[in-house]
Amino acid sequence: MKTHKKNNAQKGSVFLYILIAIALFGALAYSLSRGTKGQSTSNLEKATAKLDASFIIDHGQNLQRGINTLLRNGCSENEISFDQGIVTGYSNSNAPVDETCHMFSVEGSSLTWEDGWFFTTTNHITDLPDTGNTSADLIAFRLNIPIGTCKQINQNLSFTTTDPQSDDIASTTKFQGAFPTSGLTEIGEDWAALAGKTSGCLSSTSGQYDYFHVLSER
Repeated sequence: MKTHKKNNAQKGSVFLYILIAIALFGALAYSLSRGTKGQSTSNLEKATAKLDASFIIDHGQNLQRGINTLLRNGCSENEISFDQGIVTGYSNSNAPVDETCHMFSVEGSSLTWEDGWFFTTTNHITDLPDTGNTSADLIAFRLNIPIGTCKQINQNLSFTTTDPQSDDIASTTKFQGAFPTSGLTEIGEDWAALAGKTSGCLSSTSGQYDYFHVLSER
């Protein structure tokens, strides 16, 4: 009789251990699945940032090549037009009516307009200490991009510090053919790493992250 009770106790203990093992295995599997999911999300975000960074840099270079094409074809800097019938405010009265100096016309550079880009004039510092050059440069901005993409851009461009720093580029005037000689903000005035760089990603005064690319250095 005692042996029977002992066997029942042993069987009960084994059953309890099995239940505990099942519970632990379930908890482990759940934890691993959450970790894998989080890791997959992180890897996807990194891959997306790399892809977006490459696209933005490539498009900036394409825009610069488009400007060079117009200049080689005889257009002056004042005749360049970013008017495309999609975003208003880029009409340039200096541009030929046949659109041969239009960036986004088949008669001009034949480039495709991409949303999120902004074209303006400001000065970028080519070296430090600042020489005080007041010539306005023609610059393209890709506005309001994710922080991860911004960091990846700076990494691709071999910045020693990839974390975007604040720099005053608060120009809201769309390019219409004029190059002002006063009242210019300067890229590189607040973040020295931008001095001499013709492209990069920074934190603007509004708190968003913006990429810039110098299209015409004057």
